[in-house]
Amino acid sequence: MKRLSFLIHRIALAIFIAATLCTVSASAQTYTPILECIEPAPEGRHFIYYGYYGNNNANYRQIILPGTSRNYFSPLPVDRGQPSEFYRGENRGAFKVSHNFNYNPTLTYNLDGNSVTATVNSPRCHTGTITYQGRLPAGGGPATRNYDLQFQLFDAATGGSAESSLVSIPNVAVTNGVFTVPLDFGLSAITTPAQRFVETGFRRAGSSDAFTTVEQRQSLSAAPYAAFAGNAFNASFAKEAYFAYDANRLGGFYAHDFLRNTTEPQPNTNINIGGNGTIGGILTANTFSASSAGRDVITAQSSSNIGTWLNLNNTSTGGGSWSLISAGSGNGEGAGNLLFYKGGTRMILSPSGLQVLGSLTAYTKNFQIDHPLDPANKVLNYTSVESPDMKNIYDGNATTDNKGEAIVTMPNYFEALNKDFRYQLTVIGQFAQAIVAEEITGNTFKIRTDKPNVKVSWQVTGIRHDKFAEDKRAPVEQNKSATEKGKCLYAPACSSKER
Repeated sequence: MKRLSFLIHRIALAIFIAATLCTVSASAQTYTPILECIEPAPEGRHFIYYGYYGNNNANYRQIILPGTSRNYFSPLPVDRGQPSEFYRGENRGAFKVSHNFNYNPTLTYNLDGNSVTATVNSPRCHTGTITYQGRLPAGGGPATRNYDLQFQLFDAATGGSAESSLVSIPNVAVTNGVFTVPLDFGLSAITTPAQRFVETGFRRAGSSDAFTTVEQRQSLSAAPYAAFAGNAFNASFAKEAYFAYDANRLGGFYAHDFLRNTTEPQPNTNINIGGNGTIGGILTANTFSASSAGRDVITAQSSSNIGTWLNLNNTSTGGGSWSLISAGSGNGEGAGNLLFYKGGTRMILSPSGLQVLGSLTAYTKNFQIDHPLDPANKVLNYTSVESPDMKNIYDGNATTDNKGEAIVTMPNYFEALNKDFRYQLTVIGQFAQAIVAEEITGNTFKIRTDKPNVKVSWQVTGIRHDKFAEDKRAPVEQNKSATEKGKCLYAPACSSKER
């Protein structure tokens, strides 16, 4: 019985040790997420970037962290393909995540309380390597053979701190003491403007001897920094450029997304303005963005119940400000109408027609309708009756009774609208005499004929005397202004010999 109990104890202990080696409690470990760098997506995918992530497991064994409770991204979605197994040591570039910085300005990777955040200001991925040329001494003369070389960056010519890990390159050919090698010290080593110094170590190729350090470190000149200039991310590297993410973009946009000061066509250029802007010259547009109906349109849009306004303001002497308004439900002129507005003058275009609250001046006042005898193929062009007065015309027919009298009733607003009445009477169908027996009073007048039962065609005109007419009555004759003199509204009129 004691042997069985001992055996069970040994088996349980073995299972516990095996489980501990394979899976370690996340809260008991030391590991952190890593954001290696961010690079823009291929051309044409604006606002899309790729972040290269990894992790650093400082423990001596593998860690398994399944699920998303301690291994997640924020904001949603929390699962973006991150690993659940974390091997010992530093694992850079373990996976790649797509970012859309147009909608999510930050993205945070969380590992058990530790986190790293990516934004548009995160370091950009560099091109990988720089070309470095150096010289090796050999017993007072230049060396010519193959060597194993190692390199490291420092922040000072002597002493100082290492700014990179060791980079080892075996079996490098050295001719007359000169060698050329590609070096990659990592992103963090070259993303600051501080000066760097390269320390070189060497030994014979294939030897197990310790490396011999070249006494004098070489200053890293501006040429190697050009590798990072292709991915400058702030004004320290791209002078006067705000967020110049890489050599191909400014503020995340390609060059063809910007307007140039040129008369040349810019077919790929778009304008998207989120605030107020001022144009100091003339804005000319040949075409605008095509609508779904295939028409070229420019759109101004708002949700104001008063309407959407376009203000045209001329600040020169004698200039004025006009408003073009697409009326909303709260506008006194009615929703759905188009208004041209300046002070008390309005022109209202509605589905039912055109209204002008003011005077309308034209060479002729014409109208056009379909020809009643051939509406599909012809039109009728009519000209309105013209008068020097604001004149209204009323007409009709009346038949006198057996006493030779007829009462004509006008609209109930007739006298409120008109004054200075004039009359015309025409007898129809027989010879007879007709007179206006009583002039208009109380919106009626009386016709009398010398015979009974006579048909009379009548016409009455009146001159408007409502408030608008009295305030806005235009003079029949007036002199042209100084700037208008010598010029004709209709230019050929000025060249005519008969004026």
